[in-house]
Amino acid sequence: MSILSMFNVKHLIIFIIISFYAMEPDVAQAVKSEDCPKLGDKINYFIQIIPKNIEYDFRISQKQLNRMAGVTINSRGLRREKVLGLTSTQHEISYKMSSQSVTISKTRFCARVNSVFLKIRVKKLKVYVLKKYKPGTCQHNAIIDHEHEHVSTFQNGLRRLKDEFENRIWGIIRNLPPGIGTSPQRASKAAFKHLDYRIRRIKNPIEKQMRIANSAIDTPLSYRKLTQRCNSW
Repeated sequence: MSILSMFNVKHLIIFIIISFYAMEPDVAQAVKSEDCPKLGDKINYFIQIIPKNIEYDFRISQKQLNRMAGVTINSRGLRREKVLGLTSTQHEISYKMSSQSVTISKTRFCARVNSVFLKIRVKKLKVYVLKKYKPGTCQHNAIIDHEHEHVSTFQNGLRRLKDEFENRIWGIIRNLPPGIGTSPQRASKAAFKHLDYRIRRIKNPIEKQMRIANSAIDTPLSYRKLTQRCNSW
């Protein structure tokens, strides 16, 4: 038997005014970026993690745990792996942006992002332990300790996300290309796309590293250490 944990970061939900684009938007749009006034030194930003307390479920059955962990059934109808515990997490990033726009001509406007309010919200943080092992038993405590490693990895990853945003967001906004459009609203929308592109370039690699670090917790060595803590399973 082996212990599995799920790092279930479901598709990250981004709540913004605009849609995502796979490539960075074109900034030319018949008007040079130099025609748009530069931002002053006053750039506002705020990055926040909204945490969530750990929820625990000690009443889950073996069948439910296996299904949640995606454990497969072999040709004889036997489970290949026995899941003892599982950690399920979910987070989302949402942000609000504002911009300042300038009239270039009757039909051309430019806008630059000048403030960002970004939230990293924990939507789910739940630890499951097989109901066979009651609270207070050696096996239960060993499983809890293992699952808390997954919790710590998740929380550390979110803190790294926050640190990266705080370290880089001012410079990104300061050097961001302006948005160009036929109205102030369209110019602002174009400017928001530029920032959206930069934000995804920060978060995507870190979230990938979070998944890798989480998977690295479940190794044959960690399983041996866990099972050696108790006389029987």
